[in-house]
Amino acid sequence: MRYLSLRSIVLSSLVTLALSLGAGCGADAQVENSEPYEQGYVGPITIWNRSQFELLEVEVSDPETDEFAPVISAPLGQEESVEVWMFEEGASVAFVRERAEGGKMLRVETGQGVDVDASGYTLIIFDDTFRLLPPDHEDNPFGDLSPDDFMEPAQDAGDEMMSEQ
Repeated sequence: MRYLSLRSIVLSSLVTLALSLGAGCGADAQVENSEPYEQGYVGPITIWNRSQFELLEVEVSDPETDEFAPVISAPLGQEESVEVWMFEEGASVAFVRERAEGGKMLRVETGQGVDVDASGYTLIIFDDTFRLLPPDHEDNPFGDLSPDDFMEPAQDAGDEMMSEQ
């Protein structure tokens, strides 16, 4: 009996050792193969709703963590657009809309990160697809974006309010 229990203990120890070594090797291999995250282009991009639906949510992911964050605070109507000033190359975009009026919600995401390398890109949202237009594309009405482009209308509105008083 003593021989069998000693044999069981030795076998159990060997199995435990083998499993722990295997787990350690796997973890080491994973660390060695992972590449450090390198941030690419960060800058403005326009997201334009060309669908026949009001978009209830528009979200952009963090390419490093794949966590999504909202970029609109109110629904985005048909033919409306939103400028995302800190869009990072490789980020994914998602939107939520109703399938049909008063129906269930539909969430659509880009299949992969959006590859942009300069300002002025426009990501068009259709009913259930996306299209990325480069800054110089003839169908891109927004083109290159700069903060001054969007500050002037707000300043003009403020000037009008001041002149009315």
